[in-house]
Parts: sequence; structure tokens; C-alpha cells
Amino acid sequence: MNTHPGGEQRRPHEEQLLEAIRRIAVIDAHSHLLPEPQHVAQHRDALTVYGQYTRLPMFASGLSEEDWLRIHDPAIPLEERWALAKPYIFLVRHTSFARAARQVLKHFWNVEELADHNIHELSQRIAAENRPGIYERVLRKECNIVHVLNQNSPPPDDRRELDVYQDQQLLQPVVALIDPRPQNLDVNRMGGNDGFLSLDGYLDWARHRLRALAEKGAVGFKTFALDYGDPDRDRALADFSDLKRRQAGLAYDMPTPLLSYIHDELLKAAAAFELVVAVHTEFWGVHRHHPRYMMPILERHPNIRFDLFHSGIPYVREMGLIGVNFRNVTVNLCWAHSINAAMTCSALDEYLDTLGSDKVIAFGSDVRWMVEKVYGHLELARQNIASVLASRIDRGLMNFEEALRLAKEWLFDNPARLYKLPVVLD
Repeated sequence: MNTHPGGEQRRPHEEQLLEAIRRIAVIDAHSHLLPEPQHVAQHRDALTVYGQYTRLPMFASGLSEEDWLRIHDPAIPLEERWALAKPYIFLVRHTSFARAARQVLKHFWNVEELADHNIHELSQRIAAENRPGIYERVLRKECNIVHVLNQNSPPPDDRRELDVYQDQQLLQPVVALIDPRPQNLDVNRMGGNDGFLSLDGYLDWARHRLRALAEKGAVGFKTFALDYGDPDRDRALADFSDLKRRQAGLAYDMPTPLLSYIHDELLKAAAAFELVVAVHTEFWGVHRHHPRYMMPILERHPNIRFDLFHSGIPYVREMGLIGVNFRNVTVNLCWAHSINAAMTCSALDEYLDTLGSDKVIAFGSDVRWMVEKVYGHLELARQNIASVLASRIDRGLMNFEEALRLAKEWLFDNPARLYKLPVVLD
């Protein structure tokens, strides 16, 4: 009997389709992976498997941020850290966040769950495998990933932002539309140069930055859905003068008149490079990044292709309606499967009834700290895709070949075309 990891039986078409989907080359359409030399230089142990996003349901179940930091502090003995983590891992084990972690444990180390008897041995194995070549082994060989659309935080010094990308065949840079580094948001020295003491001076510098990044190989720019007002130059200048008087900086995640104007001006600049603008929508802050905030921007910039991230969770239906009403929008399910697999599965089924096959990108891991976690997030996405498409086959709405072709479009063809990625042949 073929079963899901949770024990429920898979339909025959679903199992067959899942196995075929696992053979499709994949583009990870959003991630935050460190350059490999930085990755292998950092501490990894068994508790790292439950790092990054699993903290969110753990926090909701009562884990303090202080204890979270202690759990991942290698200076503290492993037994002490495991004692802190163990009860919360048990509480959240059925969440999508933790299901991704359990997929990783099973696939790479044949372990069903962390336990007293395996925590030390598993930590030793994970540390031993964290060495050069891990990206090739995990991403290409284990995940069948051809490209990763990767967004790294820019280095704090003045080195060029793309210098951290040693491998632009695998890690394809997506860079911030507005430079988030504090020194470049200080209105008294915007752009890191004391000569830029005016709004127009900053905009000239910021446009030059975008041009330089595009010329060096960035494949897209990244921004956030915020409740931006209509761009108003007079209000922006007044805001700029006020910040300058107070010796304050621009908050790139607060929709002030100044930010709204800068954001719109830089979108105009980005349009000239014909690169995608990726947009974080929802999850953080409940209504802070609602996808509906993008609608006036989509209307003002019809020549920019916007890739709207995370399916707008929990506003997945609103995202589908935006997708069908705007030809310059792609709906990207990055991270969504591991936030809430059931909601994403339902959304993907509804998108089939609403959107053309070219409008959906089905996977992006959003992984930052442990490259093996990409596999877990990808496996949840594959399972969701197989479940949704198999249901359509069973209901006579499509055949197996049509379903597999859709999966390939969602996992590879659409992100490759949208981001103009080179095809890498074995």
C-alpha cells in the first residue's frame, strides 16, 4: 500500500504521478542560501534541521526567543539544547514546517524523528557532511534543481553586491530593489557618499546601482507589498527634508510618502532592464503585506512583469483573482507549501480553475540556513502537485500526460522563461 508520510493512502494515479514529478528538473524560484563557503563554515547539528521557520509554530506554542537562540548556540552542550527543543518539536511535529524537517531526516539520514538515542550520532553525521561540494550533492543530485533564484543580504561593506555569488550557474541573483543597508538609507549620506544630500542625488545613485546589478547578472529585483500611497514628489521632498533635519534614516519597509515615491521611481528604472520584479506578499504581520496593495502598482507599471510570492498566504483566493485580472502577474507558491500545505494544495486546485498554465510557479524553498532543508520543502511541493493533479485525472478532467506537462511548466518552464534563465544540460 502506498501511503503519505502521515499514513493516509495515496490514490494510484497520485503515486504514479509523484514518481514522475520527482524526475522533473526543478527551479527553486526563491531562496536565501548563503554562498557555499559561508555555509560550510557555519555550525550544523541535528537541531539545525528544526531551525529557521519551525521557530514560528514553536513561538506560538510558548517557546521564548531567548530559548530559541540557546537551542541553536553551539557553545551550549547538545544535551542541554536538546532538552529545550524536545517538547516543542513534539508539539509542532504535524505542522507543515516540521513535516519538511521530517522529510529531510528520513531522506538524508534514514531517521524518522529526533530522539534521545540518535541526537549525538546524527549531529556528528550532519557536521561531517557539511563540506565543500554540498550544494552540488544536495541541490543538483538529490533535488534535481538546475537553478536557484537566490536573494542574499548585501555585504555590509562597500563590496559590490553580486561579488558573493561565486556560482551564477546555480545561484541566480535576485537583488533588493531598494538597498536595505542602513548607510544607504541615511538621508544625510544616502548611497554611502556624503555628496548625496538631496533626494535627486540619491535617486541617481540608486538608479546607477540597479543598472550595475543588471549588467553584472542579476535576474530580478525584489520588493515588498506595502500600502504605498500614490507617488507624490512634493510630499516626498517634504518628508526627505524632515528626516534630514532630524538626522534620521529612511525605513525601507514603512510606506511613507518618501518611500512610496522612491519605490515608484525605481520601478520605472527597473522597467528599462526588462527584469522581473519579485514581491513578498503576506504572512508576516497578517495584513502588512496584503497582495491587494500591489494592485495600483500593477496598473501604473503594465510593462513590468511582477512575480507575487508566497501565494499571498492566507489570502490565496485574492491572489488568484489578481493573477487573472492582471496580465503582468505571475503567482509564485514559494514557501507556501511549508507554511500551510493544505491551504496551498487547495489554492493550487483553485488556480487550475482560474489561471492559465503559464501563470503559476509552483515551488521556491525560501531556505536560508541549511541546504538539506530545500529537499524537504521541495518534497512537500511535489506531494501537493501530485495530489491536486491526480484528483483531476481521477475526475476525468485531464489525462496523465496533461498532468505531467502541467507539473513541468510549474516547476521549470515558467520560472525559466520568466527569469530568462539558461538551460543547463547534463
